[in-house]
Amino acid sequence: MPTIITFFVVLMILVLVHELGHFLAAKWAKMRVDEFAFGFPPRLWSVKKGETEYSFNLLPLGGYVKIYGENGDEEGVPPAGSFSAAPKWKQLIVLAAGVIMNLLLAIFIFFITYAIGVKTAVDPSKPSDFYHKEKEVVISYVMSNSPAEKAGIKPLDIVQSFAVEGQIYPQTFTPESFYEVVKNNQDKEITLTLSNKENPSFSRTVLPAEGIVADKKAIGVSLAELAVYNPPLHIAAKDAVVDTYKFTLLTFKGFYSLFAGLFLGGEEAKKAAESVTGPVGMFGLVKNAESDGVSSLLAFTALISINLAGVNILPLPALDGGRIVFVLIEMITRRKIPARFQNSVHGLSFILLLVLMIVITFTDIKKLF
Repeated sequence: MPTIITFFVVLMILVLVHELGHFLAAKWAKMRVDEFAFGFPPRLWSVKKGETEYSFNLLPLGGYVKIYGENGDEEGVPPAGSFSAAPKWKQLIVLAAGVIMNLLLAIFIFFITYAIGVKTAVDPSKPSDFYHKEKEVVISYVMSNSPAEKAGIKPLDIVQSFAVEGQIYPQTFTPESFYEVVKNNQDKEITLTLSNKENPSFSRTVLPAEGIVADKKAIGVSLAELAVYNPPLHIAAKDAVVDTYKFTLLTFKGFYSLFAGLFLGGEEAKKAAESVTGPVGMFGLVKNAESDGVSSLLAFTALISINLAGVNILPLPALDGGRIVFVLIEMITRRKIPARFQNSVHGLSFILLLVLMIVITFTDIKKLF
């Protein structure tokens, strides 16, 4: 399947599942749903069934479910079937339902991924018979200005074998045994035979240097042992839940680092800005994941679903989290926040988010070239 089609399929699934959460929760809460849309206007196509209009719009940067009375435009007592007429706890469920659906989707995709098998780093704490096919050792990290970086070694290069002064070590080596060889040959050149997607076999020679790792010489790489992880179904289900939880925490830690970097300014702000990826950057990531097979694409989709959930729950106006904050304030103060004020805040924030998306897109394009 061409990457552009895969990209839009992944995007549509993530957006539709998110909005389906809002839609189903609104129906459960007896709210009237006026529109279920993929993308943002202008509208390309629509069909009306019952009280709801289903539309497909030009800008594929998200989607929305338009619930009657969600913006609090009614005067006087909110009419039955409107968002405002529902109890506050039901409003919170409807607003949080999209995020919940994205997390449930991630759990389901991780389960399918582990059930069919996915290449991943070997975890020594898991039974060895959960891993199948031949293991391979890859470069997982290359330190900046290290002998390895200067020699042209890159992350994800596969280490086929290595030699020290002509002595070739067996292909059954592990990352730990490789580190031990480097430690015992501090002043000798090490030749690594590598491969990657572009080159089936090439060599790089490095000499351990000081200043890379404390108290010893090093070449500046980290290695990881990869194999196909394919546990029993009940273990796959457990791992899917645990990994969704772990990656959700990592997502929020990432957001914290991002916002902290932006507020600190200077070099930290530059690093934070460069770490953000938009639609164009996501297209490149989909391409890479697709080239690694169906399992990798599925795992990537699960991670993006978690990321989408994390973004939407942030307490920022125009996002689900921002709307949840307004409802919580009304619950605590027992006073209605004026609809005009809420709409102005959400509208302004939405414009700022679009501007931010455009800036991120240009940054992504700049990275490509």
